[in-house]
Amino acid sequence: DDQKSTVTGSFIRAAINGSGLSADEATKRIGDRLHIYPSLTLDEDGVEQLSILAGKFPGGVFVIDSLASTASRLGIDENSAEIGGVIQLVRNAIHHTFPTATVLLIHHLAKGGTNNRSTTDAFRGSSAITGAVDNQLLIERPTEKRNGNSVDQDLTDDRMIHVRGRSVGETKIVING
Repeated sequence: DDQKSTVTGSFIRAAINGSGLSADEATKRIGDRLHIYPSLTLDEDGVEQLSILAGKFPGGVFVIDSLASTASRLGIDENSAEIGGVIQLVRNAIHHTFPTATVLLIHHLAKGGTNNRSTTDAFRGSSAITGAVDNQLLIERPTEKRNGNSVDQDLTDDRMIHVRGRSVGETKIVING
C-alpha cells in the first residue's frame, strides 16, 4: 500500500525471475488472483473490498503494506490502542468470508531495531498490535556501520527470522540467500 503499484509490481517480477519460472508460466499460474491496491484504507469500504476478494479467491493471502499507512488514513495512530480494533476488523471480515485465508500485515520496527530485544518489544506502536495478531515474524539482517558511514551495511546474505505467536514460543530461524 505505501509503495507505488509500479514498485510492488517490480518486487513481484523479481520474485518471479528468482523462481526459475518463465514470465508466461508465472502469468498463467497467477491468473487473475493477484490484485494490487495502491491506496487501501482500512475503513468500512476497504474492509468490504477485502472481504469480497476473500470470497472470490478462497484460501488467499492478503498482504497489507503497511499497517501504519492504512490505519493512519482513518486518523488512527499506531501508538493508539484503537489499532488493535482495526486489525480485528480486517481479520474478522476476511475470516468470516473464508476462515483459512491468511492476512499478513507489514509493520516496522521501533528505532534501534531489535537491539537484543524480544520480537514483541522490537515492533513500534501500541501493544494492542501484538495482542491482535496470531503470530509475529520479524526479519532481521546482520548489519554494521562501516568506514564511518552512518548507513548500515549488510554483512552476509543471512537473515534471521524470529517467530512468536499464540501457539509458538519465540523461535529463531536462519536462512541464507
